[in-house]
Amino acid sequence: MKSIDRNIPDIVPIGRCLPGRKVFVLDKYGQQIMPDGRNIGEIFLGGIGIFSGYHNQPEESARVLVRLSDSDDIFYRTGDLGKINCNGELLFVGRTDFQVKLRGQRIELGEIEAVIMRLSSDITNCVVIKLNHNNEEHLVAYLQTIAQLDNNMLRDECIKYLPLYMVPSLFILLDRFPLNPNGKLDRKALPSPDFSLLLSSNVTVVDDEPRTDIERQVSSIWSQILHLTMIPSINMNFFKLGGNSLLLMKLHHAYQTQFHYSVNISDLFRHSTIIDHAQLLQSQQLIIEPQWNSLHINKGPASFAQTRLYLDERLRFGNSKNSIATYHIPLVYEIIQTSISLKRLEQALMKIIHKHKILRTRLLFDENLGELQQEILDEISPIIIVTEVDNEKDVEKILYDEETNPNLFNLNEGKVFRCHVLRRSTSMDQNLLLISDIIIFNFHHIAFDGASIDIFFEDLQIAYSTDKSLPYCLFDYIDYSIHEKDMKIDDTKEFWKQHLNGFSNSYLSLPYDRCPIENNTRSGQGTTIILKLSLDLVNHILTFLKNHDITLHQMGLTVFYIFLFKLTQETDLAILTVTANRYRAELENLIGVFVNTLPHRIIIKPQMNFISFLEEVKNLVFATLPYAYIPFQYIVSNKTISNLQTLFDVDIQQDNEVTLDSNIYLRSFMIHSTDPNNVAKFDLTCTLHYNVKIQSMFIALNGSTDLFEISTIELMAHRFEYLLNQIFITPMLKSICEYSLVLPHELQLLDKFNNGDPLFEQNNLILPIHQQFAYQAKEHPQKLAIILDEQSLTYAELLYSSQQLAQHLIDQYNVKQGHIIGQCLERSIEMSIGIMAILFSNASYLPLSSQESVERLQLLIDLTQPKCVLTHSFTEKQVENICQTVNISMILYPNTTSTIDIHLNNHTVMNDIAFFIFTSGSTGIPKVVPISHQHFADLICSYTQYNFTGPDNIIIQMSSCTFDEHTQQCLGSMMVGATLALLRPYGNLDMYYLCQTIEKNQATIIDLVPTSLSILCDYLNTCSKTTASQWLTTLKLITVGGKKQKVIKGNRI
Repeated sequence: MKSIDRNIPDIVPIGRCLPGRKVFVLDKYGQQIMPDGRNIGEIFLGGIGIFSGYHNQPEESARVLVRLSDSDDIFYRTGDLGKINCNGELLFVGRTDFQVKLRGQRIELGEIEAVIMRLSSDITNCVVIKLNHNNEEHLVAYLQTIAQLDNNMLRDECIKYLPLYMVPSLFILLDRFPLNPNGKLDRKALPSPDFSLLLSSNVTVVDDEPRTDIERQVSSIWSQILHLTMIPSINMNFFKLGGNSLLLMKLHHAYQTQFHYSVNISDLFRHSTIIDHAQLLQSQQLIIEPQWNSLHINKGPASFAQTRLYLDERLRFGNSKNSIATYHIPLVYEIIQTSISLKRLEQALMKIIHKHKILRTRLLFDENLGELQQEILDEISPIIIVTEVDNEKDVEKILYDEETNPNLFNLNEGKVFRCHVLRRSTSMDQNLLLISDIIIFNFHHIAFDGASIDIFFEDLQIAYSTDKSLPYCLFDYIDYSIHEKDMKIDDTKEFWKQHLNGFSNSYLSLPYDRCPIENNTRSGQGTTIILKLSLDLVNHILTFLKNHDITLHQMGLTVFYIFLFKLTQETDLAILTVTANRYRAELENLIGVFVNTLPHRIIIKPQMNFISFLEEVKNLVFATLPYAYIPFQYIVSNKTISNLQTLFDVDIQQDNEVTLDSNIYLRSFMIHSTDPNNVAKFDLTCTLHYNVKIQSMFIALNGSTDLFEISTIELMAHRFEYLLNQIFITPMLKSICEYSLVLPHELQLLDKFNNGDPLFEQNNLILPIHQQFAYQAKEHPQKLAIILDEQSLTYAELLYSSQQLAQHLIDQYNVKQGHIIGQCLERSIEMSIGIMAILFSNASYLPLSSQESVERLQLLIDLTQPKCVLTHSFTEKQVENICQTVNISMILYPNTTSTIDIHLNNHTVMNDIAFFIFTSGSTGIPKVVPISHQHFADLICSYTQYNFTGPDNIIIQMSSCTFDEHTQQCLGSMMVGATLALLRPYGNLDMYYLCQTIEKNQATIIDLVPTSLSILCDYLNTCSKTTASQWLTTLKLITVGGKKQKVIKGNRI
């Protein structure tokens, strides 16, 4: 090996963007990558010089010229991969063209390369290629590194982050990659791998091959259902290979079809290897179950599931004036490669509707029979709507409408499916849908469920890519509706009766913000808080599942039980769960609603540890499986169960993409990673989302906004996340009662309160606001309290003037303790005098803005009934016809011999109201919020504790008196002995004046709303760096608060 100069970069940077040009490096989700020199994305170019398109090639032009979501400009999609180093320089990595198919799986080689690059800092470059050896396809990874990395270590690390089919078979280490004359990787010059090493290293080599005919048949069935070419070992657990409860249901159906054995599905769950299943099948007696045949009918009773949804939609969700649709299933996909023919898509949907009659079935309530009936229509055309959209707000609005608009479907007319196309691209051909266009396939739940999604897309792929008709269904949904009513369910009903015997805790004492309605009616409105779990926590969870042969559903249900126990202190809990309910082979490939809801009841023993309790939950799930097909209507005959409103579910995604043909790909589309779900079918629903492909896991906590504030749902989600961290990252030998939902920052506060916080005494903030100010005035009488341009007041002068005005209010207007006094002034020194005078008169301060309309001022005064309102000559006319006014310009006189502390009787205590603030109010009428002296003192104490304010500070007063920051700035500064620098009226809009004021007064603290910060940054961008630095050099703290902003510009400051 030759020595290498490590100072020479492996990839020479392209450089930075020229003026007038733009360059973005985006990941596969369209998000900008971190400029750390490691993350890789596709390069997009914009700005001057972008060509207008290829001549007479509109499709190709539309493919490469795209409009990004963060910009209105057209960008050129280069097809190049790149990254940005820590210096902001662009580096070329390779091409995006390197997509391969391996054993039926489409693989982005760049994803594998990105994972490998993160494994070790010694790896400076990586390329993965697909090679054939003995008619077998293999992935081979070439790593540029001078370190001696272990192949087994690399493989083990890859397995943590990649599905098995994406783990390279071989890793080849090179000190430097071969380059062609253009400085790019010369793939042809890469050394050929030694495939003989596969015998000892390939992760897919079979350890234990099937030994008997039945094991070979079972292994073959597993391969088909799990989409694997081979099963690594007959001793490997079904769930470790990517199986889940739905796939196990398919496995159960396959065994019934092939072996004609009736196997208890619970046994398949408990014993989940090929050897176990083979032994179970061999031990069964041959039972030929009667097959469900087509009845060749077009009209009949609705299924139990349809009836349940129909009545639920009308009775539970239809009686509120704010009701929204609750049973829509919008599947939203974005085109990410090539184009789609709208005409062919319509033809494909017509084929699906023709095959699956449930999509052209109408539902009517028959008054004579007293039951819901379904009737298959001969033909019905698919509803396809095409909408041009210009921005993401339009997309959000349409998605919200598709999810919540109750008028989109008409069950009486059989309109249970629609397709809405959102054009975000520009195309001359109206028949073409291009990259970034969105397709919404929207179904009513009465004709569709979660297990129908894969069936729909499998048929859509066949129908779109070929001209052939889809195979005819020998068994239809309406046939199932008849057959299910003939099933014997006496034993099943008895099981659920015994399981729920004595249960009475139907209404949990959850942290409701509004009381639950006794008749259980809801509007359907809700919100979902989504939290992404850390990679460390996900790895701990996945490792635990593999080591204990536990499914994600069993684990999540166990944690949710503990969560509800800790939240409510109830030990007898029943949680609703969802089951696919496709318990017959005839139902496996049908579109329709089969889903069932089951109550899982358990009695928690708080002294049990997590492992023992998990085993109880696992046994509970196994015990209920054979009885899961009973319609929920029969279970809820017990009224306490019908009121259950907490549900747990698991959503496992193998991939978020679907394929229409070999070149057309759609990706599941979300506007934001935490895109809110606007619908709540239950009061509280916890869902664990797990994406197998990218090994990511999310908590989604959905709550009804009829009962919960969004902040409450968010807090519960964080508590659930914290509980997961306690269980899986710390030792699991704790008893259930030892786990806590108290968040770490809350625990710190509790410790502080329990141990006695000396903060108040240390900061001397144990007096009412005005008395604390008087204390500061006596300590520092000649210190400047207020500055406004060329005017100023010392602490002594401010104390004298405010007490003089307070005495006048008491003597002339009979102001007493408990009275409210308003103040409507422009920003001025008199404003501060007035506030302190109100407090010295033992009254409460009511801020009124001179910028408000007369009508608004009338409303605020009517709500609070102040004794009088302080004004000056400029603002007196605004309120003189509403209430009694006091023009303080006529009362305050210049004073040059101010003596401190005019005698005033002070009866104010800390619990008295110091001032009021207004919230917007959900009804449009402001809500008046009183703030006591104690609460305000606590706030200022916390500020001083974290050095947000103090006597050495000069604070810029920016806020209008209608904002709570106004009192923090005006009163808080006086309490701690700081200096307040006021701006003249409208001075907060003049950035030059603001900067001059900061420089002139040597201000140290400023509080801005995001809009003001953005305007200030834009202004500073027009100034030289020297000038800007000179203006702002004394600032130590900038606090920003207000409405949420997508981007806050703070870098310039």
